[in-house]
Amino acid sequence: MRLKCASLLSAAIIFSAQMSGRQQLHLDTGKQIYQAACTACHGPEGKGMPQSTVGFTAPRTFPDFTQCDQTTPEMNSDWKAVIREGGRFRGFSSIMPAFGDGYSDADIAAVSNFVTARFGAEGGHLTEKDIVSLRKLAAQQ
Repeated sequence: MRLKCASLLSAAIIFSAQMSGRQQLHLDTGKQIYQAACTACHGPEGKGMPQSTVGFTAPRTFPDFTQCDQTTPEMNSDWKAVIREGGRFRGFSSIMPAFGDGYSDADIAAVSNFVTARFGAEGGHLTEKDIVSLRKLAAQQ
């Protein structure tokens, strides 16, 4: 349990540092955002990082982005909901953090489109307007 908490705390510190140095990191594309915010858990190839690296056991719902049967059926609104609101919003593990206001609507659309396109699903369909709609829906719940 202590290792899990330390790992989550480390991830939060890294995310915070990334956000405070955002201009220096040049997080202008979905790929850059994925590399900075997602790779630590999901890995550079989308298959997830080893437990020895992340410090937690991946839950049953942890996706392997290279398995199209796990990623392609997801609707665009589901991708953006998990990125924006975290895993709990869709009934998944709380290990997936809510990136909430840490990224703009355009950033969330860009990283979602990158993930779906990069790892075998049909991508590139989300827009900033789609993310604005999700924010409104989430605020109503």
